[in-house]
Amino acid sequence: MKAQISLKSMMKLVKGGGQGILLELNSLMTFERNGATQSIVELQPEIQEILERYQAVFSSVEGLPPMRHHEHHIELKPGAGLVKVRPYRYPQFQKDEIEKLVEEMLTAGIIQPSVSPFSSPVLLLKKKDGSWRFCVDYKALNQVTVPENFPIPMVEELLDELAGARVFLNIDLKSGYHQIRVAPSDIHKTAFRTHEGHYKFLVMPFGLRNTPSTFQSVTYRRMKDALIQLSKGVHRGPAADLIPVLFGERQPSMSKTDVKFKPFNSNLDHSQKDAISKALSAKNVFLLHGPPGTGKTTTVVEIILQEVKRGSKILACAASNIAVDNIVERLVPHRVKLVRVGHPARLLPQVLESALDAQVLRGDNSSLANDIRKEMKALNGKLLKAKDRNTRRDIQKELRTLSKEERNRQQLAVTDVIKSSDVVLTTLTGAFSRKLNNISFDLVIIDEAAQALEIACWIALLKASRCILAGDHLQLPPTIQSVEAEKKGLGRTLFERLAEMYGNEVTSMLTVQYRMHELIMDWSSKELYDSKIKAHSSVAAHTLYDLEDVKKTSSTEPTLLLIDTAGCEMEEKKDEEESTLNEGEAEVAMAHAKRLIQSGVQPSDIGIITPYAAQVVLLKMLRSNEDKLKDIEISTVDGFQGREKEAIIISMVRSNSKKEVGFLSDHRRMNVAVTRARRQCCLVCDTDTVTHDAFLKRLIEYFEENGEYLSASEYQNE
Repeated sequence: MKAQISLKSMMKLVKGGGQGILLELNSLMTFERNGATQSIVELQPEIQEILERYQAVFSSVEGLPPMRHHEHHIELKPGAGLVKVRPYRYPQFQKDEIEKLVEEMLTAGIIQPSVSPFSSPVLLLKKKDGSWRFCVDYKALNQVTVPENFPIPMVEELLDELAGARVFLNIDLKSGYHQIRVAPSDIHKTAFRTHEGHYKFLVMPFGLRNTPSTFQSVTYRRMKDALIQLSKGVHRGPAADLIPVLFGERQPSMSKTDVKFKPFNSNLDHSQKDAISKALSAKNVFLLHGPPGTGKTTTVVEIILQEVKRGSKILACAASNIAVDNIVERLVPHRVKLVRVGHPARLLPQVLESALDAQVLRGDNSSLANDIRKEMKALNGKLLKAKDRNTRRDIQKELRTLSKEERNRQQLAVTDVIKSSDVVLTTLTGAFSRKLNNISFDLVIIDEAAQALEIACWIALLKASRCILAGDHLQLPPTIQSVEAEKKGLGRTLFERLAEMYGNEVTSMLTVQYRMHELIMDWSSKELYDSKIKAHSSVAAHTLYDLEDVKKTSSTEPTLLLIDTAGCEMEEKKDEEESTLNEGEAEVAMAHAKRLIQSGVQPSDIGIITPYAAQVVLLKMLRSNEDKLKDIEISTVDGFQGREKEAIIISMVRSNSKKEVGFLSDHRRMNVAVTRARRQCCLVCDTDTVTHDAFLKRLIEYFEENGEYLSASEYQNE
């Protein structure tokens, strides 16, 4: 599903009383104003403690990034000439500031003096803290640069990934941009002129055309490189025997006898134990099928612990950072030798101590490298002041020697940490990191495998002879922007393909769920899981009124509730972006949420799910009208993937004379929506429209037989 929202729709939301808050966590710093030192920002003690504890991790990066497979290119349009724009006039105080900022960048090593025929002017923009931002006006250069038609994710899809997150770290844009070098053949085009000199960028600067696509294309380049490696045929290396099995050219094999093990987690159920035993018996591939609420991650963690006990070196991956961090957090109490590979700013604060950067800083080689960097910084200062050519040449020679030594020491520090770790954890695309080059593993474990592109999985799979994939191919698949690519197979995951190819031979399904009331679970179990899922006794009969301070009322008593808008003149509409909305249905959904709150249910325990972005916007506008509703979470089905709430209200939106249901008929989408609920699931829909689809008709009939039925007219005056 594509969730689209226009700027106009966003403005409507704000005008309707909605609120948007953007928080940016910057590094701790102070500045002097009128002779007094003032703090720019006051942080919570917990956050300040994290920043101070890992000061080296969050400190500004100096020097050039390593050479990568991908660089930023500046391709000019055919016939384009030199771009040479004279510098602007500046008042003296700005000239002083420019000189200061240029000196800082020279010291950091990200710019160099230039004799390029290209030249762009410099701008200074004032920040809120009173300091200045150094910008180059590349407008003239951008006009003659060929634009890249590279797919950029929509904002809504990115926001869906943040659903449920409480703590956010902002990757500083300067550090982000400066992680990528400019292609050597294009460095001269980045040249800029100030009042006192001419310089060029060695790293990607602000303001250039196509920089967003450069970031995004790094991930796609990594997947493409893995695909190229596969297409050539991998006859050697750790995955040589695994690849034929994953392509169906050779049958998978298992140990003839079940592997016995002593669990680290004493609370495992019988299906989890059976799955772990089968996983340990698999000689090449195993699929862990984890339906909603069945403890898939708990099982994955136990498998990792058992494999470490057997002496295996493991690469554990997932499609998202949050899923990887979840595994790290559960492994840490067991004192496993592990390392989390990835940018520290993308990791949860509680796993920072396990980050590669933090562990490297504690190593001996890193301390030596740090001493070398200090020496280089002092030499750079001398270089700026040196006038004699011979002296400058000697300093530059010494800098090159020190730079080489620093890189060697840093690489040794990284290698030491990774080689000494039993478990390396990273995202699927992060597995392409040069830090993992020439390191093979006994086992690759991929969580969320049913939500990951197959080619992304291959980045990790090429590093081991065995693999375990965990996921549920009956929940949402990866989002594919191109309809054509999806039809040709990009939307079919490796997990789904292997499940169809080998079935129960390599698969174990977890069958005890720990989230939903059994009435909520039974529909999903019968419809999609062959009636194999059973509710654990701790959740099988729990209700909303069992919660603290919640009263037993007509609103909180039912586990399943169907609110029918048929005959209530609540027809769907289209917004300017052609997304579907239903005003009457939105009001009914919000009215039921109010009844739950009046009965004592906490707003934060209520979620409203709808498949259409326009309906999300409308519901949020209604929520903003009353302060008591602000903690109700409203999102698309994609935004609730992997989440749960005590009460879920599903606004199905579709109500039309043609009986069209759109992608409501997607079995996996409705499976995710319904199974987010723990104690109550409420459907708000036009039964005349949605029962035109056979799958949805069975869902409606199940709610009618096992729950309560209300007409939407009972909510219209609230």
